[in-house]
Amino acid sequence: MAKSILDTRKGICFLCGQYGMTETHHIFGGPNRRLSDEDGLVVYLCPYCHNIPPNGVHYDAQAMKRLRQVGQKAYEEKMAQNGVEKPREAFMKRYGKNWLD
Repeated sequence: MAKSILDTRKGICFLCGQYGMTETHHIFGGPNRRLSDEDGLVVYLCPYCHNIPPNGVHYDAQAMKRLRQVGQKAYEEKMAQNGVEKPREAFMKRYGKNWLD
């Protein structure tokens, strides 16, 4: 796993802040999992926030959307810091969708 560009630490859930066992979650999974890993768009989640219904991000579309918005914002901020003129366009080209509008 690449170093996350988000404020996340193993053993602390990114969403609820609970200490304990955590699992790696790629914010943009499926065909974008590799990109998510390369770009540091990964977080640590407790099992409850990750995979346990009804609140796990894999079952709660709103929670997943919020996480993707946080990921996109972090990506755009990183691109802007690296001198990319249009970070939103760079994100959309790379991931195929805009989660912030």
